[in-house]
Amino acid sequence: MEVLRDQGEDRHYATFRTMTEAYFTAFREGDSNAIAAMIDFYGGPGTFASWPARVRAYAVETTPVNILDWRRRTGFHSLRQRSARAAGTRDPRWRKP
Repeated sequence: MEVLRDQGEDRHYATFRTMTEAYFTAFREGDSNAIAAMIDFYGGPGTFASWPARVRAYAVETTPVNILDWRRRTGFHSLRQRSARAAGTRDPRWRKP
């Protein structure tokens, strides 16, 4: 979400960072349903609770992987760079204009 900061959307970026840190902290402190707040942040209040029990259980079970993925994310610019490496730097779709 660094794109928000890069575009001067400081308030939205701060809201995103606050939610992310609260999510990471809640999980680190043992809140097994920490992911619920993140899901509700994006889907709206009550989204997590509205999911079937099996889907909620899967989300809770895979929270450590979700957090690992989020921590590795560094923004859209580096995503493009990683994709270019995966596709091959000679691929014309990944050359700079």
